[in-house]
Amino acid sequence: MISWVILELSNKGEDEAKNGTLSKVLSELGSFDNSDIYVPVVNVGTKDPIFLIEGYVFIKTGYPSDRYWRLRQTDYIKSIISEIDPKTKMISKGVISDADLKKMIGKTNKKGGNFKIGEMVYIKQGYFKDLQGEIIQVIINKDLTHYVVELKFRSLDLLVKLDCFSIEGI
Repeated sequence: MISWVILELSNKGEDEAKNGTLSKVLSELGSFDNSDIYVPVVNVGTKDPIFLIEGYVFIKTGYPSDRYWRLRQTDYIKSIISEIDPKTKMISKGVISDADLKKMIGKTNKKGGNFKIGEMVYIKQGYFKDLQGEIIQVIINKDLTHYVVELKFRSLDLLVKLDCFSIEGI
């Protein structure tokens, strides 16, 4: 069963998360596989990024515990929410299961729009703000649902990929 160690970010860690570089930094500092680090931040159009779960980062369990604790000694991590089990010397208390993490993200995702193929939408943010288009594809991933929207102009049709916070129904 997959579970995640929960780490609280410092102000510097939150800045790196906003810049989109926190995963890379933590991966290098703790020798973690980049794909085993989940930073719940989504870039929305040209606006500031949105924290799905503000102030935290999640790293899959299974690595030696000293790698997680090494991160605590950096300026990026304020504290480790998960605890070490004294019997096994492994981080196992206070972890979050993969299913629970996905459930939390799903609740956040529902706060954005939820659209189906063929629906007309209005673009609220980004380069194509104030234009209307049709949903032609729905892309569901672990962060947020994205939509491919077809914008029709006189001389061309343009496809843009937008997240659920960047569009609204007409």
